[in-house]
Amino acid sequence: MQWPASSGLGLVVVGAGFWWASAEDIRRLRDWRTLTTQAASVTIIGPSFLRSGLFLIVLGAAALGLYQVVDTALYDSWLHG
Repeated sequence: MQWPASSGLGLVVVGAGFWWASAEDIRRLRDWRTLTTQAASVTIIGPSFLRSGLFLIVLGAAALGLYQVVDTALYDSWLHG
């Protein structure tokens, strides 16, 4: 597994845990100014980690797919590089 995909998987797992811990009050990143306590930051971290993790998983899958396409390109093609 590539680095972005494995990091993304870790972020998704941690983000899901934070999301579960703050299930009654989920906020977006734009709601940062509405936080009143230090512990309330968990309500923003959960969704942020999930979104970042999913982005990294998609990025890792795209990198792997592009690697496969370039690796199977013919030697004389423009894609071989």
